[in-house]
Amino acid sequence: MGTRSAIGYFENNVIHVTYCHYDGYYEGVGMTLYKHYNKDRLAYPLSDLGYISALCETIKEIKDTSEQIEALVPIMFATPAEFIKEATVKFWEYLYLWDTNYLQWFATTIPHDRWRPLQDILEEISMHAFPNTFHTQS
Repeated sequence: MGTRSAIGYFENNVIHVTYCHYDGYYEGVGMTLYKHYNKDRLAYPLSDLGYISALCETIKEIKDTSEQIEALVPIMFATPAEFIKEATVKFWEYLYLWDTNYLQWFATTIPHDRWRPLQDILEEISMHAFPNTFHTQS
């Protein structure tokens, strides 16, 4: 069974979203986003895939390993609130959002807590569960 998540890119009042079926928790998708997609030029293409089975370190790896489920296009939302509402209906558990104003990932869980910088979440997890394994990027 997968830990469902959605990966969005927020720019000009539009959120492009890709659904990710496996490993959606912070230590899975969250850590991979932070380590391998932590730049604007990498975040957008990821959000434009529509569906992926699992998040890999590169878009090429994703395309090589993801199941092909029809021609899915990214889901579009006008606001983070709409994104959260849809996530609740679809039982997506973790949401990730690249914000082009702040040039960083934000994340939340469903039921909705609040949007927080992904880096802060990963640092908290590291301090409690994985001492000495997480280092922020400079």
